[in-house]
Amino acid sequence: MKHEKRNVRPQTEQRFTNLFVKNLEQGTDDQKLKEMFQEFGEIVSAHVQRDESTENGALKDFGYVSFADPECASKAVDQMNKK
Repeated sequence: MKHEKRNVRPQTEQRFTNLFVKNLEQGTDDQKLKEMFQEFGEIVSAHVQRDESTENGALKDFGYVSFADPECASKAVDQMNKK
């Protein structure tokens, strides 16, 4: 009997709302990160990671942006990737 290979998972468009953003300029805080991405749509949250091992919780060079709409997140990736 010959077995036919079946696709278990249908191919669908990726839909995401959360972005990991790296290589931020020194001094970028939550507000600046939000301002960088607000042109693409409604932002639910924007957060720059802090270094908890330092006394003042220095800002790291990466953060997270969460959009309300997956289309806005996708547009932001397309336009901001490699900038």
